[in-house]
Amino acid sequence: MTGSWFTILYAGIMSCGIAYTCQILGQKDTDPTIASMILCLESVFALLAGMALLGEMMSIRETIGCVIMFAAIIVANLPVSAGPPAPRADS
Repeated sequence: MTGSWFTILYAGIMSCGIAYTCQILGQKDTDPTIASMILCLESVFALLAGMALLGEMMSIRETIGCVIMFAAIIVANLPVSAGPPAPRADS
């Protein structure tokens, strides 16, 4: 049990204390649209890191789900056009 406290404290300090502080400092001067896109793609970055660093592989089902999620993130972040102006009611 003694060895696990170090692991728990290390993970808590590194992920909450240091990682979130670096994230806030990095987003401070970033355009909000770009910052939201980066945060939405956090799961994609985690997947790529797992594949590169740990040699993880995805099944066909997981790949299809990843593609659907990635497409949804991109579509959600596309700019919305104003469309044609509404007709005016003349009184």
